[in-house]
Amino acid sequence: MTNRRAKPASDDDVQDTNQAAPARRHESWIACAVALVFALAIIALEPGLFSFGRGSHFNWVTLHSLSIVDHSRFDSGFVGYSRKLAEIASDNTRLFHYEYFNRYPAVFPVLANAFLDRFRESAEGYLLASKQIMNLVYVATLLFLYLSLRALRFSGLVSSLSLLSVGASPLWLHYRPMFHFDQPGLLGYVLCMYGYTVLARQATSRAEQSRNSIVFLVCSAIGCLLGRSFIAVFFLAAISITLQFRQSSSRLRRLSWTATALGGSLVIASALYAAVVEWILNRKSVAYVKESMDSSVIQSAMRRLGLPMAQWPDSQKPQLEWSSAIQQYLEWIANLIPTWPFLLLLVLSLGLLSRRLLPLSKRRILARRPGPTLSQAADPRLGAEIQRPSSVDVPSQVLIAAFLASLAWLLFFKNLIVFHDYTMIFLVPFLVILAAFVYRSFVAWLEESMRYPRLRALTFTALLLVLSFVYVDGYLDSVRAWKVDDGRAAPMHSFYKDIDAFNSLSRSASPPVLIRRDDEWIDNSPYAQGVLLEGDLVLDPGDGRAQRLQPPGFPIPGQVLTQATIRSKRQLAAGSLKQVFYRDRAYYAR
Repeated sequence: MTNRRAKPASDDDVQDTNQAAPARRHESWIACAVALVFALAIIALEPGLFSFGRGSHFNWVTLHSLSIVDHSRFDSGFVGYSRKLAEIASDNTRLFHYEYFNRYPAVFPVLANAFLDRFRESAEGYLLASKQIMNLVYVATLLFLYLSLRALRFSGLVSSLSLLSVGASPLWLHYRPMFHFDQPGLLGYVLCMYGYTVLARQATSRAEQSRNSIVFLVCSAIGCLLGRSFIAVFFLAAISITLQFRQSSSRLRRLSWTATALGGSLVIASALYAAVVEWILNRKSVAYVKESMDSSVIQSAMRRLGLPMAQWPDSQKPQLEWSSAIQQYLEWIANLIPTWPFLLLLVLSLGLLSRRLLPLSKRRILARRPGPTLSQAADPRLGAEIQRPSSVDVPSQVLIAAFLASLAWLLFFKNLIVFHDYTMIFLVPFLVILAAFVYRSFVAWLEESMRYPRLRALTFTALLLVLSFVYVDGYLDSVRAWKVDDGRAAPMHSFYKDIDAFNSLSRSASPPVLIRRDDEWIDNSPYAQGVLLEGDLVLDPGDGRAQRLQPPGFPIPGQVLTQATIRSKRQLAAGSLKQVFYRDRAYYAR
């Protein structure tokens, strides 16, 4: 970040920066190679059977989101919808009513649909491919979080420790393979963060400065076009606001506000475009409601933002009260934070705080001992560079911006969060940067107080191995939760084969077969027919025409799926702070 009071960079400073640039590029390639190996490992470990054994959000949200993606095609203006309901007119023609349109930017659904179409012949392969898409998004999020930390001048050790600590989050790992629009939104948020760290980097020439500006604007635009991207706009706005209170250049302020306006415009334009497409598609429907406020896109926006015109079922209104929401927030955050890394960070924070409270004389004695400064401990190669005020302020500024973005998310989207615990993953970037500050201070203290390099290296290695074990154990737990025994797997394999046979017959029919709409075809997954079955859904065929081709019955009873939901809640709590505070087993059955 440029500072008006900062002294011009000397020749030595420029030389240090020129030497550091190739090293940064080299490390970025290494990080990408590690991410590629990690992605291959995650893909190989992912269970192939979508068993519906996790219940609750996994079944409903996965099938609902996939139904939207499957209908994100040219004939609907690339705006996806949940399902197309056939209506039989008086002259025996079919009119259609389209339900629940996508209200987020269409980039991710269209790209995902282009990939998933290759697996459409196999329902089982289609669902597996959807999980693998989420795995790739997850790895990309970790990669750009690491690159952002390195661009903020945190050392490779500190960046790795931070990612392992927060990456072991039971809630994040639990929902990692679930197909939804929040994880791409998290990736977009992290892309915006990475773009700003590139922009704030010290540039040695006007060409590099222009290149960094382009990277920032491109990352901001792409980030705001991925999934549920409101949080990315919040972060860009927070960056712009914090720059107003710092002695930053007019160029930085201008670029940050431009990115904020660009991102916000893209999000709003996407929602308005979806509302227009919904009106165009549904205007010929027999059941079309002419009131524009009854649009699923507009109603969703009003409900999420808590506007008074929003329509809510009476049963859900008590959960919207702030007293209930705060209790839910505490529960979701407890699910997000892994127990052992949290305790480690808490102990380190208390230890570092007590060190600051030592008597002044003792601190002076410690300060005389040879050892690197805090800045040099963060990155020894760039010690001279990051001591400049224009670079030192960037990590704290990004931390503050991430905190403000998280706070805005919790305040403005309360009506969304209280019903969807997985939306708490948007707090991950703030937690990662906060952990990096703690680990950086700990590393600096250890470098200062421990004189033997081998002992320091042994300490760092042991800490890295312990956190790696915690992360791998949590990840494998999330993988094992998908596995089912042969007795349960066999009926599901047969079910998917029957779906493939049904769809094969349906494709050959002209006109497409009518299927009686059944929201309970798969328990607690009302949109399952919209993605798994090919044909026209009809509410009430009347003359029995919907029965000429009967879809296969789901082999798992609803009661079993309910028990799977309870079991899934317990598995999610394992390893998190929620397990400490919510010990009553009856709690998970509510």
